[in-house]
Amino acid sequence: MEQKEFSWLGDVSRSRLKQDMAHISQWYRYTGSWGGEACVDYILGQLREFGIPCWAESFEFLRSYPIITRLQVEENGVFRPVQALAAVFSASCQDLQGPLWCDEATNGTDLEESRQFSAMRGKIVLTHRRHGEDILKAFHHGALAVISVWDTPEEKLHHNTIGTVWGGPAPENLWRFGSVPAVCVTKREGEKLWQDAAAGRVTRARLTVQMAQKVVTARMPVADIPGQRDSFLLVNGHYDSWYEGVTDNAAANVSQLECARVLWKNRHLLQRGVRLVWWGGHSDGRYAGSAAYADRHYEELRQKCVGQLNQDMFSGLNCQLVGKATGGMEQAGLLKNWIQEAGAACGPILDGLNRSSDESFSGIGLPFSMMSTFTPRPDSEWMPHWPESAGPWWHTVDDDITRLDEEHLVRDAKVMVHMAASLATRRDLPVDMPGFIQKMDRVLAQIDGQSDPCFTLCDVRARLQKLQKAIEPLQTLIDTGALTNSDPLVQTFAGALMRLSYSWGSEYEHDDAYPGPSLFSQLRKAVGLTRENSRPVYFLAVQNRFQRQKNRLLVEIEELCRRAYEWQARWEKEQGGVSL
Repeated sequence: MEQKEFSWLGDVSRSRLKQDMAHISQWYRYTGSWGGEACVDYILGQLREFGIPCWAESFEFLRSYPIITRLQVEENGVFRPVQALAAVFSASCQDLQGPLWCDEATNGTDLEESRQFSAMRGKIVLTHRRHGEDILKAFHHGALAVISVWDTPEEKLHHNTIGTVWGGPAPENLWRFGSVPAVCVTKREGEKLWQDAAAGRVTRARLTVQMAQKVVTARMPVADIPGQRDSFLLVNGHYDSWYEGVTDNAAANVSQLECARVLWKNRHLLQRGVRLVWWGGHSDGRYAGSAAYADRHYEELRQKCVGQLNQDMFSGLNCQLVGKATGGMEQAGLLKNWIQEAGAACGPILDGLNRSSDESFSGIGLPFSMMSTFTPRPDSEWMPHWPESAGPWWHTVDDDITRLDEEHLVRDAKVMVHMAASLATRRDLPVDMPGFIQKMDRVLAQIDGQSDPCFTLCDVRARLQKLQKAIEPLQTLIDTGALTNSDPLVQTFAGALMRLSYSWGSEYEHDDAYPGPSLFSQLRKAVGLTRENSRPVYFLAVQNRFQRQKNRLLVEIEELCRRAYEWQARWEKEQGGVSL
C-alpha cells in the first residue's frame, strides 16, 4: 500500500471527537437505562447526519448490577462496617452471617485446591480469587458468601463480575446466575481484614446485598458501509459503562463514530464493506449484546465476515503505548506497522486471545480477530496498577473526563481508522495460514512437553503437518494475486483454523467465560497434571476431555485437508491443467 493511500488519517477530526465525547460522557450508560438509550439515539443521530445507512437492533438480556452492598465484620464483639461492592450476578442476601475464613494460597494442584475448597463449607470466605469459575466452586463446596480482595493498590472499589455464562442463560445453566453472594474489597481493606482474621481479632462477618437482576430490552446502534464485495469487516465496541465510563468505553465509542465518518467519506476505496456495531450488555450482562448479534446473524457472519476489530478501554492518561491482542492470522509484523503508520508508539503485541471483551465470534470462525490493548511505559506511575485493572479508575466512579488524554484520543482514533481501512481496502487479505499452522503446532508441542505421557498430541501434530502442505499452495494463490477475489478462500480455511484453535464446544453455542488463554484451552488442562497431584476422578475427567478434543482436531483437520486438495484441483482445472 502506497503512502498516498493513507489519506484517511488526515480526515480524522479532533473537534468532532471532542464534540462527541462531550455528549456521550454525560450519561451513565447502563444497558437499557435512560442514559444507555440516550447514547444509542445520539450515535444513530450522528450516523444519519453523516448519511451512513444505520439502524437500531433490539435484544433482550439478563441484566445485573448491585444496588446495596453492606459488609460488616465482628471485632471484639462489635460489628464494624467495611466498604465493599457486590459483583455482577452476585446473589442477594439479607444480614447473612457466618465465620470469616481466609483462603490461603495453594500450590495450584487439583488435590490442594480440592482440600482448600472443601474447607469453605459454612464459611464467609476471604480470598484473592475473583473469577466466577472459582466463586462458583466455592458455592458448590458450601461457602456462604465470598469476599474477594482486589490485587492493585487503588482506594476506589471496582465493579467486578462473577458471570461464567457467556452472553445469556440457557436452560441448563440458569443455576449459575445469582447463586452466591460475592463482593469485592480494596487491597488495603482486604489485607487488614486478613491480618485481623489471622490474629483472631475478627471472627465473623455479616453481609447484605441487593441486586437489580432481571430481563430487560435494549438497543444497539448498527452502521453498514458497503464495499465492492459482499464480504465485510466488523468494527465493534461496547457503549454500556459504569458511571460516565470515559475511558471504558466512551473514548472508543466516539473513535468508532469517527471511524464510521472517515470510512464513509472514503467508501470509494473499500474493497469490502465495514459494519460498525456498538454493543450493549458488556459489563452488566457478560457480553450479552455481541453474543445476541452473533446468534442472530450467524450465517451472514460465517459466510461474509472476514474479521473483527474490538475497541475497548481507550485513550486514558495511562494508555501510553498502543498494542493489540490478536488471533495471529495476520502476516508477521503487520500490526506493529499499522500502529506506527498511524503515528503511535507501539507497545506489546499479544499473540493469542483470552476469553473476554466481546470475543463472541470464536465459534463462528472469523479469519481476523483483534482487540485494542494499551500499556503504560515501564517507568510510568501507572505501572503498579497494571495488568489487574486498566487503571486506578477502571470500573469506578472516577472514570470521568479528567482521566482522558486528548492526544491519546486522536491517536487511538487514527489507529482504529487506519487498521479498518487497511483491511477493507486491500485487494487480498494479509493472512499467513501456514504461519498460523506453525503457531498451532508450537503451542501443541508446549502442551505435549508439559503434560503427563498419557496426554499425547503427536498424532494431531502429524495431521497438522499434512494440512500445512495442503494449505501452502492456496496461500500462494493469495500471495500472488492469482484469484479475482480470495476472500471466500480466506473465510473457508483461515476461519476454520481460528475456530478450531480458539473455541472448543459447539460452533453454534458460546464457550463459557474463563480466565487465561483461549488457544486450545481444554488441552491446556492437562499441563502439569499427574495422577499423584490430582483426584482420580478429576484426572479421568481431564483425560476424557483431552481425548474428545483430540478427536475433534483430527477429524476437522483431515476435512480441511480434503477441502484444500479439492480447491487446488478445481483451480488447476480452471487453468487448463496448470499445476500450482
